[in-house]
Amino acid sequence: MMSQIIWMISNSLKDYLIQTQQLFGDDLILPNIDTNFFIETEGNLESKILFIKESSNKNNSNKEEKILFSNILKALNLSLKDIFLISISENQKINKFSSFSSKIEPLIIVVFGSYIPKDFLKNFYREANIIFTYSLVDMINNLQYKKDAWKSLKPILTMLK
Repeated sequence: MMSQIIWMISNSLKDYLIQTQQLFGDDLILPNIDTNFFIETEGNLESKILFIKESSNKNNSNKEEKILFSNILKALNLSLKDIFLISISENQKINKFSSFSSKIEPLIIVVFGSYIPKDFLKNFYREANIIFTYSLVDMINNLQYKKDAWKSLKPILTMLK
């Protein structure tokens, strides 16, 4: 009896999701998305390339992350003048994402790590190509992640032409 109830609920949910997709398309629009998380910004606010990363709290790790990020930009033939960088931070004395979300109009978004869902970004930047890859810390700790990240980032070279 219990398995029949679970099966019915599962089918009802599946039918609801299929119907919702048919009515509204593939984009899931989530209400009440909190955009009041804190960020540090760097680079060119007018840039069409947005990088998002988590801010590191450890000084040594932060230094390694800066070197790695700088190397990634060099490999993509970019500099801080060419991009806009958002670092998600716990420092509550700085900017909130909500104050920048409408000021930037990126065509390419690169997210280091998995702390920002794709659906969240698609709600703000529908036309942007979003590339998710490993966090900078993960790449520092695992060389294979660095190689995999480069495979994800390489198409940017073509997109920029």
